[in-house]
Amino acid sequence: MDTNKSIISLSHNDLDGIGCQVVLRWQYTNVYYKNISYNRIYDTLVELDNNLDYDRTKSQIIISDLSLKANEILLLKTICEKNPDVKIILADHHIRTPDIVELYKSFPKNFIDLHTEQQCSAMILFYYFGINNNKIRDLIELINSYDLWLVDRANFMDALILNEIYEGMTHQDFFNSIGFYGNVKEDITRKIDKTKTKIQSFQDGIIQNNYIYYNDKIVVAHIDRYKSILQYYLDRPVSVIISSNFNFSVRVSNAVKDYELIEIRNLFFDYFNSKKYNYYYAHKQVFGFNSTETTVIDDIDSFLLFIGEKFN
Repeated sequence: MDTNKSIISLSHNDLDGIGCQVVLRWQYTNVYYKNISYNRIYDTLVELDNNLDYDRTKSQIIISDLSLKANEILLLKTICEKNPDVKIILADHHIRTPDIVELYKSFPKNFIDLHTEQQCSAMILFYYFGINNNKIRDLIELINSYDLWLVDRANFMDALILNEIYEGMTHQDFFNSIGFYGNVKEDITRKIDKTKTKIQSFQDGIIQNNYIYYNDKIVVAHIDRYKSILQYYLDRPVSVIISSNFNFSVRVSNAVKDYELIEIRNLFFDYFNSKKYNYYYAHKQVFGFNSTETTVIDDIDSFLLFIGEKFN
């Protein structure tokens, strides 16, 4: 993290994470942007801690759309305590267990905790800074509809398309394609119609795709593109997306009742624990596993056996 910028942005490497950085670009000019996955949070915080030990020029650290585990929270608390003159903001919407809530209560005064489950992280920052820009607002509302899976919103299909475009580009290219005023540049505009056509073709053939396992309760897909389209189109109570690097995410439908959601979550958590997988707990409806070089889910047959037993 060798940077001469006075502000550091650490954000998730997904659509909501980049939305946070679009907001920050509107607010500040002297920002170093870094995007990370859940399994890189601790190492990145260690890197940040080491950087701050010798560089006292930093004024703000803004962490967004990252759900921290207990050991990561404790490390962040140490960073706050060692750097009382640095404002450290956490903007996050992921669900917190009671023990996590208690950990955040002990942080020093230079820490600002912006947390709500009712908005995506980009929207949290948008309102925190009081930004008055309609184009940025429209973009953040799209991101919010996608990230919170607000299927009843009129802009939801546009939100799905925006996410598919994001996933087809590098994080930096997408970021650079959003203008300072929030306008979407031509390279993304051109992709919108092409993406709509590809999505229609994908939907038309979705039932015939042999990489999908599904019944009336669950869908499991081994797929890298059109993940959200598949989840939306098949509309099962539970959907599991396994990527080519064996990361996977589980999404439970918003229509599932709370007591059923808890039962489903516990089934997966028990499976993760039995395999000693380091899983993450994101939204109320979303959780999953990020593989690393040393821990990779490579036994798909075993996983599908678990699915067949629990969701038949």
